[in-house]
Amino acid sequence: MAAERYDENPNRERIGRGIRERVWRAGPRIATTRASAAAAVRRRKARPHLAYLGVPLAIIAAAWDAPLLTPLLAFCAWWWAPHEWGYEWIMVVGRGVVGVEWALIGVDLIDVYPTAPLEAGAIWVGVALGIGALSELSRRPARSRS
Repeated sequence: MAAERYDENPNRERIGRGIRERVWRAGPRIATTRASAAAAVRRRKARPHLAYLGVPLAIIAAAWDAPLLTPLLAFCAWWWAPHEWGYEWIMVVGRGVVGVEWALIGVDLIDVYPTAPLEAGAIWVGVALGIGALSELSRRPARSRS
């Protein structure tokens, strides 16, 4: 038996009316759900250690094993990051991305230098030290102004 299309159904007025009534009755529930979700967002407590340390490490781990978890981790970063500036969560996700890039550099170095793992490790650590030095240099002018 072939399934009837909605516009060929003789009961389409009754079906449409039932859908409209259910949507109309759900309106107050949707408004209540929105209000409670907005209240939960306003009441959320910042957890900076979890946001700044845990989420980037989780992003690094998820990039290797479960990359589809990255949007969920970005939501966790938004939820747990401090709310002073509003965009702290982007810095958290950025730290995770930099960590993933650093891990990929290490894997590529081991692939490029399979017979010299100590040299590959030295280059890998040098990249991390270089990023840290650049980060420190970029913060110095801000410290001298304040």
